[in-house]
Amino acid sequence: MTVGVYRTQAQGRHLLSYKIREYKGRSPFGNANPALASPFAWLLADLFRSSADFIETVDLIVPSPSNPNKHLARGFIPSYLIGKELSRCLAIPYRELFSITPMDCRFRDLPYAQAKELIKYKEQRVEKIVSGNHILLLDDVVTTGRTLTLLAEVLKDAGATAAYGLALAKTGAAKEGT
Repeated sequence: MTVGVYRTQAQGRHLLSYKIREYKGRSPFGNANPALASPFAWLLADLFRSSADFIETVDLIVPSPSNPNKHLARGFIPSYLIGKELSRCLAIPYRELFSITPMDCRFRDLPYAQAKELIKYKEQRVEKIVSGNHILLLDDVVTTGRTLTLLAEVLKDAGATAAYGLALAKTGAAKEGT
């Protein structure tokens, strides 16, 4: 399900794409900029407010974890910062339920079963937290959709009624509806 799409153009460059690169530290002008989490969260909150029926079904916001190696280099986990702010904007509870075992390659490059084994719970009794709930999984950027798919599967196995994926942006490799 796609809630909506913002298209922002500035001087022929895609402004949102540029700002995401700045946020994650991929800008040629400097380090990562965690201050952009708040405007991104408000942008997503505006999308959700336009779909009030969907907001009412979401019981919990859960951010996608980041490779610890990237976390150390960047100093923050993008989806965690956006998730906390989105939680405040929409008054929906927020929990950091997952971590990923450090790896030297990209998550999407691993075989499915091996990638699933790298996902770990950060909290005890996750089943009690997610059982019967509709979970909004939040990621900053989706490339193949593998991380959100794996997390949704893990949450459903733990008793979640539904798991919805939301990302600030997607690359050309991600397919809508997966």
